[in-house]
Amino acid sequence: MPRQQSLTYRINSFLLATLAVTAIGFTSLNKAPTQLIESTTTEFNAAEEVKNQYYKDLEKFVNQLDLLKEAVVSEQNNQTLRRRLLNAREQFKRCEYLLSYIDNNFTKQINGPTIRRAEGTASTGPVYYEPHGLQVMEEMIFGTDPINQSLILHEVATIRRLVEQMLASKIKIQNGHANSMNAVIWDALRMEIYRVESLGITGFDVPASLNAIPETISVLESMLQVISNYEGLSKERGVENLFKKGKKLLKRAISFCTKEIEFDTFDRMSFCRNHLHELGSWLNLMTRKLDFQLDLGVRPFKQEADHIFAEQFFNVDYFLRGYSDEKALLGKKLFFDPILSKGNTRSCATCHDPNMFFSDRVDRNLNLDSTQLLKRNTPTLYNAIWQTRQFYDSRVHNLEDQAFVVIHNEQEMAGNLNEAAVKLKEDSEYNEEFNRIYKRNPNPKDIGHAIASYVATLTSNDSRFDMYIRKETNSYSQEEKNGFNLFMGKAKCATCHFAPMFNGLVPPHFSETESENIGTPTSFDVPNQLDNDLGKYEFSKLEIHKSFFKTPSVRNSNMSAPMMHNGSFPNIRTVIEFYNNGGGAGQGANNPNQTLPKDSLGLTDGEIQELISFIRSLEDDSNR
Repeated sequence: MPRQQSLTYRINSFLLATLAVTAIGFTSLNKAPTQLIESTTTEFNAAEEVKNQYYKDLEKFVNQLDLLKEAVVSEQNNQTLRRRLLNAREQFKRCEYLLSYIDNNFTKQINGPTIRRAEGTASTGPVYYEPHGLQVMEEMIFGTDPINQSLILHEVATIRRLVEQMLASKIKIQNGHANSMNAVIWDALRMEIYRVESLGITGFDVPASLNAIPETISVLESMLQVISNYEGLSKERGVENLFKKGKKLLKRAISFCTKEIEFDTFDRMSFCRNHLHELGSWLNLMTRKLDFQLDLGVRPFKQEADHIFAEQFFNVDYFLRGYSDEKALLGKKLFFDPILSKGNTRSCATCHDPNMFFSDRVDRNLNLDSTQLLKRNTPTLYNAIWQTRQFYDSRVHNLEDQAFVVIHNEQEMAGNLNEAAVKLKEDSEYNEEFNRIYKRNPNPKDIGHAIASYVATLTSNDSRFDMYIRKETNSYSQEEKNGFNLFMGKAKCATCHFAPMFNGLVPPHFSETESENIGTPTSFDVPNQLDNDLGKYEFSKLEIHKSFFKTPSVRNSNMSAPMMHNGSFPNIRTVIEFYNNGGGAGQGANNPNQTLPKDSLGLTDGEIQELISFIRSLEDDSNR
């Protein structure tokens, strides 16, 4: 778990305190909550109706699983199996908003990715997570291999057992707790909008069937059913017209999806810009009007943000405790000062050059004494703050530790922060600044924090794309729109490069940063020769992590090229062509743990150019 507690953990802590929730669902509401607002009868009735519908939908999900089991046992044809699995998935999506809100990790056991995961290291003791659930069955039923009846039945039984545990622990709402329950429901709806935009429409959890748009319809229909229970309360609070607007927005979004049902041709740009974002804005306003706002502490995103592409969506306090503008200014001074390196010969800016989008535009830079190349490419620092892992191999959680490691690295800066603190104390100007800002003399911890605070200011989300999707301008070409739709759909880029930063920060909770194995070669023109850098394995020593590297942002990627951890790809086109051909494994490399599918994406030359145009539209140097 990152230093900042995960959003799921804090949500559960809140629910435990206010709603007496267990890790597998609500149990009772008899404990006195930490925040109690006396509820009206109308509030209570709304919460009770939503609760009842939620459990009915869970029961329907179990029924759909039973129908799938029946089809498997009776050896129905593959078309029947597929339809029944999709029916079960679509029913699951009607429960997902609250189920995943209660415990996202629990939900992963029902609908998690088909990749085996591991946390920890060989020395601390790893914890392995085997893939289970709907996605595992989808891969089997929609795949080309013969149906494995016993494995599908095992997955059905596993999911059924989990859901039955939840059904056995039903909510009992006391009147005084209805306000808190309603606040949870409306916050869960907002999180589900984030999920739809960043994962749902990308096909993240339906990579084989591509049933993303029908499942999005199920989500929206469920939301419409949920909010319909608040009509009486909206009248009571004098916001009946606002309530009607929300129902109209949802119906309009459902109609849009129904007419644009095909995965490859779905107009994601129009759907996000004209439907999801308006729904997000309405949810925020309605939540305030109904007085259903939660205090869950510091979250990765800001409560007031209407959608994931809002200019101030992320919350810096979650990713860096104690940030201030004063600390950032001090950090900027340190960033450009070689005083932190051995012999005062190199600063952070030597490799992270602001004139090169805080990278260096070379494959790999030279070491401190210019005798050999460094092991890895210098990444841009733009948006480095919006991650919960740092370095290509994800070996540290935050920017303060990242600064410490780089400064002490013998090949990079060969510095010593204890010695640097002495030098800074002897410098009257630096010493005065540290005492004024941090209330003490310079020390290694505060030096790292100041540098991290400066890096936290290097954010980039004011590109032409951002201005267009936020409706600040209408200047955006059809080629760029097509590129966004491809990125978020057919090309499957957004299933690893998640919106809104298009990096590995996993939505909708934004508390975990992913790594992937795509089979990066030593050179882009020899794609079957896997690079010998073992990435995450080098610090975890777990076989499962071999050749895994953190997913970087594609924002400003052309301006900070070359690309990949070893700088082996000179430009965007070569990277897209590599993905289009199935990564390393798709081109003959021995890479058994590759997470990128080895099948071709089937992108045409024209589609590749549209993707390039979209990625170029993400360029933004307004913060240099």
